[in-house]
Amino acid sequence: MASVRSRHQARRPGGDDGQATDTLKSSSNGSAPQRVVDGKMRSAFNVGVVGLLVALFALCLGLVAHLDGALPTPRGADIPADEYSEARARVHLESIVGFGVRTVGSVANEVTTIEYLLEEVAKLSKEADEVQAANDVDEAAGATTPKSAQHHLHPPPLKVLVDVHRPSGAFSSDFLEGFTNVYHNVSNVVVLIEGSAPRSEQRSVLVNAHFDCALGTPAASDDAVMVASMLEVMRNVIHGPRLEHSVVFNMNGGEETNWMAVSTLGHVYARACVRVCVRCAYVVCLCGFGG
Repeated sequence: MASVRSRHQARRPGGDDGQATDTLKSSSNGSAPQRVVDGKMRSAFNVGVVGLLVALFALCLGLVAHLDGALPTPRGADIPADEYSEARARVHLESIVGFGVRTVGSVANEVTTIEYLLEEVAKLSKEADEVQAANDVDEAAGATTPKSAQHHLHPPPLKVLVDVHRPSGAFSSDFLEGFTNVYHNVSNVVVLIEGSAPRSEQRSVLVNAHFDCALGTPAASDDAVMVASMLEVMRNVIHGPRLEHSVVFNMNGGEETNWMAVSTLGHVYARACVRVCVRCAYVVCLCGFGG
């Protein structure tokens, strides 16, 4: 009887175990709604973050699509010579690409292209002489001296100097686990447009692009288009306001064979047609249509 009573008391709600069980249930039932609320808030936050990222991606994609289609309209060949014309540059591009695959050492690269570049530079040199003659007439007639030359009493005449540089040498590189590249008579066509400052005061800029190509491609974008653009920029510089400092253009024929001609830029600085202080150099090159 005593044992039955003890078991009965243990099951009574008023007992100590009953109170502990009721407290646990009460505590559990009280925190469950809070956990549900927290879970919903986290889910809403995650959805919001994902939505924001998707919106930013869509915005960037739309901006890229807009900018890709918002390129300036190409300008024709009839615009003034001191303004960049895509049509005039395109003529040079089509001519260079028309010479075919221009690998280092080929006739197309070492002879045909160089002859074309020298012919075009000779035309630019004549244009520079005409511009200088017109400036001399204006000066004799009492016209205002260009601002770029006002602090020079007798600025040197506007000249376009050209030199074909065919260096030989060797250099080592860590590229492709290291190698030594040996070259002989690679080609550089170096053009200098004379600035108005004395040679000793000039701080020139050198711009470099290459006209050779890799095997099996005419290399319109890498890098004939930049050489064509350089020829047009030369015309712009000649016909535009006289620059105080000279600009050096180096068109090299040995880049795709692991930078043979590009490695000779130090020699270009010392060429007879340059011999000015080159403060910075820009190598302009594209990676092809596919990036």
